[in-house]
Amino acid sequence: MQLEDKLKVLRLPGMRFELECEPAFTKSELKAIERMVDAQLLHRQNAKYRTLKKKAKLKYVNATVNSINYQFCAGLHRHAVEQLASSVWVKRHSNVFIYGEPKRGKSFVACALGDEVLSQEFSLMSFDFADLIIELRLANSEGNMAAYLQTLNKARVLLVEDVSPEKMIDKEISLFNELVCSRAKSGSFIFTAEKPPAQWSEAFSNQVTGENIMKCLMFKAHVMRV
Repeated sequence: MQLEDKLKVLRLPGMRFELECEPAFTKSELKAIERMVDAQLLHRQNAKYRTLKKKAKLKYVNATVNSINYQFCAGLHRHAVEQLASSVWVKRHSNVFIYGEPKRGKSFVACALGDEVLSQEFSLMSFDFADLIIELRLANSEGNMAAYLQTLNKARVLLVEDVSPEKMIDKEISLFNELVCSRAKSGSFIFTAEKPPAQWSEAFSNQVTGENIMKCLMFKAHVMRV
């Protein structure tokens, strides 16, 4: 990124104007100015990351892609994780499914990917699946469903842990379907679950709605076994 572009990002039109009006800066002076601008950019990025991370409320706040133990997460492929670490999938509104047996590191891996999302200045909110369903039911009963969905959809990524489709009743499936459909072209999910997503449709008690949910979620989806 050129110095002029950095000053645009920092919204410093005065400095840009001064540099354009004073073309006689020496190379060493320009390098010194650029170092200060880079330091300010880094400070701003770090401050935004800390703010986003505080709001995200990740279960494992210190989880990073570099700290994943691939020996413990025996079914996990490093290459797949590294590809997702670029967060291109967020820009494409894709979803990530992480499944496997209990206590195999699913949540840690999800939080590590969540940390990468935050480091690239995308917003994220995290939930336990049971708590999310309770919040959806409460919003619906109070007539605030549209407003609550709008709040959730401000986050580019929703991290939802311990998804259990088989435990949902029809009304909860319908509410979950509303959430999924509302984010189809505007946001992404990271899910953790014991069952692979291929088995979710048959686990929903209302399979018609369940199939619609999975049709939305599986479009351009990334699936990883831990």
